[in-house]
Amino acid sequence: MKVNNYFFAGLDFIFDKNNNLWFLEANYAPHGAKNIKRVYGKEEITREVGKLMNKEGGEKCAIISRYVSEKQENSLWFARELSKYIKDLKMCYSDNNAKRIGKLMSVDGEFLKPSSIFRYNRPLTGGFEKKMLVINSNRVRDVVNNKMLTLKIVGNTSVNVPKTFYIKDSDDLLKLVNKRKKLFKHGFVIKPLDQSQGRGVYVLDKGDAVPEIDRKEILEQRIIPKLLHKHYWDVRIFVVNGKYLGGEMRQSTHRVTNVSKGGKSIKLPKKIYNLLKKPSLQIVKAIDEYCE
Repeated sequence: MKVNNYFFAGLDFIFDKNNNLWFLEANYAPHGAKNIKRVYGKEEITREVGKLMNKEGGEKCAIISRYVSEKQENSLWFARELSKYIKDLKMCYSDNNAKRIGKLMSVDGEFLKPSSIFRYNRPLTGGFEKKMLVINSNRVRDVVNNKMLTLKIVGNTSVNVPKTFYIKDSDDLLKLVNKRKKLFKHGFVIKPLDQSQGRGVYVLDKGDAVPEIDRKEILEQRIIPKLLHKHYWDVRIFVVNGKYLGGEMRQSTHRVTNVSKGGKSIKLPKKIYNLLKKPSLQIVKAIDEYCE
C-alpha cells in the first residue's frame, strides 16, 4: 500500500470479551521494535525504515538525544539499528538542531542537507518536510497525537472505536458518567491529551475512586477485554511505508499493559496476526489521507 505521510505507524488494538476488535490509538513514534527483536530474535521495523530512506538517495540523518542510553528503546537505539541498513548514516543531536532551517549539524559538526531524516520523537522544524522525506513529519505528529481526532478519523472506517469525550475536571467527569450510565456501566478510561507509553492512563471499574483531574483530559468508554490466562492484554501493530509487519502482544496483571508500565511483550499468535492486517492497513490509509 502506498503512503505519502504516515510512514512509521504503531497501532494499538484490544479484543473485548465477545471477541470483537477495537482500535484504541495510533502512535507517531511507536515503541516496540526492541521488544520484538528480543521476543522473536529479529525485527523488520528498522530494516523497512532503512529501505525507505535508502530509496531517497543522498545523505541520510537520524536525530538523536545526547542524554540517553541505547540500553532502552529510544532515538539512539533506533539510530544504531538503522545504521546496520544505511551506509554512512549521519547522526545529529536534537538540541543542536531543533530550531535549524535548511541544514542540520551532525554530531561531528558537519553541516548537512539530507535527503531523508528519521526524527523518531525528537523536535524538528517544519521546513524540512517540505523539501525532503521526514519520518514522521510534524503534520503526522499533530494528527496522531490528537487522540480525539484520530478516533474520529478511524471512526469513519469500518473499525470499532470507543466513544470518547473531553472533560475539564473531576466534576465534569462525574456529571458525564452519571448522565451516560449505560455507556459507562462497565467503568471508563481516563487519558491525558499529550502523553504516551501509558503515562497518566487510568482504567477504572464502576465504583473505583476517581483521581483528581484539574486539566482537560479524555474520558473514554471502557472496553471489557477478553482475558488471557487471567491477564489483561492488547496488541501493538507496526506498519512501515504501507507494509504490514505484525507486532507484539502486551500482557499484564494490571489493566494498563504498556511494557513501560510493567507489561510483558510476547509473540503475536498467527491467527491474530492475520486478523489485524486488513484493519491496520485501513487505519493507516485513513490517517495518511487525512494528513494530505
